[in-house]
Amino acid sequence: MNKSISEAEWHLLNALDELKRQSTETDEYQNLMAAKTLRFLLLDGSPLLHQANRLHKVKIEFVVGDNSSVDSADPSILFTFMGIGISPRLGHPQKKQPHKLTLENFLSYRIGRYQEHVHTVRDVIDVAANKFGGVHLSSPRSLLEKEVALKDFSVIAAQTMGGFTPLTLCTQALRGIGAVVIDATDQLRQSVLGTATASAPPSPPTSL
Repeated sequence: MNKSISEAEWHLLNALDELKRQSTETDEYQNLMAAKTLRFLLLDGSPLLHQANRLHKVKIEFVVGDNSSVDSADPSILFTFMGIGISPRLGHPQKKQPHKLTLENFLSYRIGRYQEHVHTVRDVIDVAANKFGGVHLSSPRSLLEKEVALKDFSVIAAQTMGGFTPLTLCTQALRGIGAVVIDATDQLRQSVLGTATASAPPSPPTSL
């Protein structure tokens, strides 16, 4: 017998499935589209994550890699960016233990630095969604200096390492952020699914 779920729960399950696909693709366009899904899940006025968790009240912790290099005040380091390394599952093994964060602390977690510009998880999702084409595309002239710096990361990387586009580091970060979110919400996803199985998936809400 199918389990009836709320509209928020239905959107959550579909958004997480979409995010998993977008985060595991190697295509930059698909990675960039993860910004839209992440914004829907985490940033909108009433985040979908909170709406779907009201009944379940699952404790959600975002496990992230250490960002000591981002917080370093060493003036010789021009830029540093965690990219997929924000996800302990995707990044290289680290000596320091991963951090467990609430949603607000996760969104304010520093993921990159270029000169005086520091970028948080929220910055990457917001700029990728609203300025770089995840949802909206802004003209280069309308970008703020801090937003331009996100692309400058990749320009420098392209010059030193090759194989990068102006969006590479941003999309790599979105892949890492997506992986963190997928891992953090697994318990909630299982709670929403409840007794539903692959052969008897949850029914969509009747309001749709």
